[in-house]
Amino acid sequence: MRRMTLWIAALCLLMSAGKAFGQSSFADHGAEVQRLRYFLGNWQTERALNPERYGVSKGNGTSHGEVLGGAFIVVTSEEDNPLGHRRQLSIVGYDPVQKAFVWNVFGSNGKHETLHGKVEGKNWTWMSLDRAEVNKKWVYTRYIVTEISPTSCSSRIDVSEDGKEWTNVAGGKATKLSDDRDSGTVNPGP
Repeated sequence: MRRMTLWIAALCLLMSAGKAFGQSSFADHGAEVQRLRYFLGNWQTERALNPERYGVSKGNGTSHGEVLGGAFIVVTSEEDNPLGHRRQLSIVGYDPVQKAFVWNVFGSNGKHETLHGKVEGKNWTWMSLDRAEVNKKWVYTRYIVTEISPTSCSSRIDVSEDGKEWTNVAGGKATKLSDDRDSGTVNPGP
């Protein structure tokens, strides 16, 4: 009997070890982190540069994400477009101190960008914290995602030299291919 009690105690200890070592799930975090669940799943993306500014240029891609510790989503994405093949690694989460969603993007072009975001209804707005060089100009980036349905969304990318007047440079859409709540995907970043 004593051995059985020890085995049950050991089993209970092992089952709770994840919590003891900081493992958590989305359910352990606030409503803001829960809101990120919209982006879980596998997505197919299409993007087009603004034809008035850049002529016709389209890109197609995919992304795959995984939940990290229940509070973040790690995303790898790839896109092919006339400029070549692009890969990104992104980490998306919520910062309760700044009361903002945070999107850190690392690109195969060697660039890193941090965007802070907010969600109002079905509209996500992500703003760059620092200016980046685009077409030999230093600009801020605004990335807007609009949820169309649980399985599709549209997006647009705007740039601004002063953070006040914005110019659209690209738009796109994404379609969810599958809905895996444990290791889903987030739409690719800007």
